[in-house]
Formats: sequence, C-alpha cells, structure tokens
Amino acid sequence: MSQFESKMLYDQNCVTEDAVNVFSSIYAVLWTYPGAMSQTSSRIRLTCVYSYADGLMSVHAGTIEKWRNEGWSMIDEYHDDRHLFDTPHEFRDRLMKQAQSFLMGIPLLSLDTGYEPTDGVPPITEDTSPSKPSFKVLDYKSSKDKIKTKKKSKDSDKQQKKDQDFDWI
Repeated sequence: MSQFESKMLYDQNCVTEDAVNVFSSIYAVLWTYPGAMSQTSSRIRLTCVYSYADGLMSVHAGTIEKWRNEGWSMIDEYHDDRHLFDTPHEFRDRLMKQAQSFLMGIPLLSLDTGYEPTDGVPPITEDTSPSKPSFKVLDYKSSKDKIKTKKKSKDSDKQQKKDQDFDWI
C-alpha cells in the first residue's frame, strides 16, 4: 500500500532588497514506495520565491530539496508559468505535491487536480534548425614545421634574455 505523510517542522520568510519574497518550509516526510514493505523517512525543504505586482502574486521560482548525509540535495526546480497562485501557501502545496510525485513515482495529475500537463512539446518560436559546422583543415606537416620554427625562435629569445639579464657582470 502506497502512503505519504508530511509534517511541517518550521518555516521562514523574508523580503529581499528588490522586494522579492523568499518563503522556505522544512518538512518531516514519511512514505512507502509502491510495493515496498517498510517506510522511508527524510526531511524536505520547499523554497518559494515570488513577488507581488499590481496586487497579484508572481512566481519567480521554487526548489524542492531533500536532506542527505552530505547536505541538501536538489530534487526539482519549479519554473512553470501556466498556473497562477493566490497565496504562497498554495505555491508551497504544489511543491509538496511535486515532491510526493517524485518520491513515490506517482503522476502529479493523480495527486493534484489543479495540475494540467502540457500535451506535447511547446511550440517553436524561432528557427532552431541546426547550422552547418565550420571545419578548418590543418596540414599536419606544415603545422609540425611551424612548431619547430616557433620553438627555435623561443629558445633564441630565451638565450638573448638570459644574456641581457647578466649584462651587469
């Protein structure tokens, strides 16, 4: 039986100098993978970055991170502009649903009724046809000769500099 539980431990909020809000929440989560016998537990950090313009909330980005022995590891980033959120809590709830979807391997559509997946690939807005690569043909023998000539001139430059350094003797 698949199961997912979460409990918010604490949250933090600040406003940057640029009037951008950062809302971070730490959760203890417990879940059972589909088909697993035992539960898995971890800590999840959800970070919402947003601002307000003309009375509407504008989402800039969001991150979902999981605590590991090495520290926080990125699970996913939120950068979708298809859904408008009224509050930071709605935004945070979507991030938690995405974390649940990722951790349990369950499609987000079955967890979040407000989620509307994109059908297919976004339309192409500019010409993305591959350009022809530019190649430069090098003649190995002449390159080798140039390297020898450069090496000889560098050696003679070094000798001249060496001689100049001891002019005072």
